Amino acid sequence: MRRILIATLAAVAAASLTASRRAARAEEEPEDEGESGGSAVVVRPQRDVACDLRLASGATAQAPGDVRLVVRNRGRRNEPRVEVAVYADVASGTPLWSARMAVRAHRRVTRHLALEVPSGTTSLVAVASCAGDGQPGNDVDRESFGEPSGSPYPTAGAALFAASCASCHGADARGTPQAPALLGRSAGDVYEAVHEGEDGMPRFPGITWQDARNLAAWLADPSAPVDPVPPSPPAPPPTTTTPTYTVNVRTILTANCTSCHTGTSAPVGVRLDTYATASANASRALAAMQGGTMPPGRPMSASNVQVFADWVAGGTPK
Repeated sequence: MRRILIATLAAVAAASLTASRRAARAEEEPEDEGESGGSAVVVRPQRDVACDLRLASGATAQAPGDVRLVVRNRGRRNEPRVEVAVYADVASGTPLWSARMAVRAHRRVTRHLALEVPSGTTSLVAVASCAGDGQPGNDVDRESFGEPSGSPYPTAGAALFAASCASCHGADARGTPQAPALLGRSAGDVYEAVHEGEDGMPRFPGITWQDARNLAAWLADPSAPVDPVPPSPPAPPPTTTTPTYTVNVRTILTANCTSCHTGTSAPVGVRLDTYATASANASRALAAMQGGTMPPGRPMSASNVQVFADWVAGGTPK
């Protein structure tokens, strides 16, 4: 009986030790939290911070007003040292404002900043970063003063919402049993949700930052009258640049020709190993390329032949 009791106690102690070891491992390396997003599974990175910079309507460099900076911890770990900074125009040099903050997992911190912006500044750039960030692409946000070409258009947002969002979130964006309300969501919230997946929603990688701003403009007040969508600007005329030997042609010749057409032993006396020889023999080389006889047994790609032809037609610039 005593032996049975001792064996039982030993088994209980072993089970308790195993459980505590498992718990310790779970604290050191949390289990992945997958979220269903359509047919894919969205797994949050262990470490991921993002920032969203917001300017009041009509803000200028002379009167930036209340600059709101939202720092999100999208990862699965608390971040005690998130480095945050706001710059004028480019994310370099001395920041207008910087701080180090702690942000808990799945939480956000909002700061209202009163900035002194240098004269002539056209935009503000915010950067938030942490060590080992798994998605550095959302660490930077930019807002331009005035933004005449990037102003949001609620009508475009309404059309996009109806096509992509209304079936789950409701035609009025007030939510359904399947999905939450979206009224008042910022462009940053919208952009991150559609690109990263949130609470089981599918991803929409084709939605651009401008689309997110248009959606946010409509979500601010879906019942308000909206302006018509402006016509798209005409496409700029195509620009053509003559290929050069240094930038374009030398690489093609090295990959396809110069292993044979080099030095005094070059076949039929056609050297292509220097700019001078390639330029002098360009017409003969082009004829061989277009005839499919060079390189032997391995015709050159049509795109490379076209580049070489454009180089010859442009006077073989160096």
